[in-house]
Amino acid sequence: MKLPHKQKQGRELLKCIRKQIQQKKYATVSFSLSKKELTSVAEHFLEFLRLPTELKEQFYFLIDPKHRGSNVGYVRKQKEYGGDDKELFHYNEWAEDAFKELLTSGTPPVTNFFDSARNVYKAAKATIKRVIQAFEIEFPGMYKKFFPDKGYPHLYLRFLKYNVIERGTVLARGHYDISGCTLTITESGPGLRMGTDNSDLKPVECKEGDVLFTTGLNFKKITSAEFPLTWHDVIKTGRNYSKDVARWSIVFFADPIGMEAPTLAQTHTLKKP
Repeated sequence: MKLPHKQKQGRELLKCIRKQIQQKKYATVSFSLSKKELTSVAEHFLEFLRLPTELKEQFYFLIDPKHRGSNVGYVRKQKEYGGDDKELFHYNEWAEDAFKELLTSGTPPVTNFFDSARNVYKAAKATIKRVIQAFEIEFPGMYKKFFPDKGYPHLYLRFLKYNVIERGTVLARGHYDISGCTLTITESGPGLRMGTDNSDLKPVECKEGDVLFTTGLNFKKITSAEFPLTWHDVIKTGRNYSKDVARWSIVFFADPIGMEAPTLAQTHTLKKP
């Protein structure tokens, strides 16, 4: 019996992802936005970051106080507090509701950034839906874990700026993602490395028309052990992007709803094979 066209496409996509994840610890998936379009969005993000701190800090909302990864909006992290020196912004449907009043201010950097973020979020959501639908073929019920019938899904489009560092080369320490799965959408340049552990980390880059799919700590719990975790870090290579920006990237996280968030220690501790 012939499989319906969409189901056949889904099986082929899952087969491709499985093979790549097992071989390289990441898989490439096609994406609808060009590098040029995404770079323009990143510039709007950097323009937003030049706004006064007191205004940026108004853009903060926590979806679930018990889930440390459920923050929406602007966050500044610094090395002295145990993190990497960076600024980030999480955009999703929750952000539109939480920051509705702030969005009516008409501040151009805010308006431009949110308009751009909506477009990338729409494309990323469509891509991860296609991926999860492919997994649904072999893991029934998985789709509703990410896309429930009621309420917003727990998806986070992360815009990330690494601040210029004076010493060393490590911009982001080795870690696993807290999410169920991740799409690395684009970045200003090389520096991202992926592997099994620190001994086999290899440089990876987002190519035109593709994004990188990787698994987070909760992914095995809803699929199987045949989809290994991706250990990754970010190092400084070459010149800084600008005088105050070492590097920027755009990443998309998808969390299954109702699962406990891994701790900071769990995300930064290598697991035994």
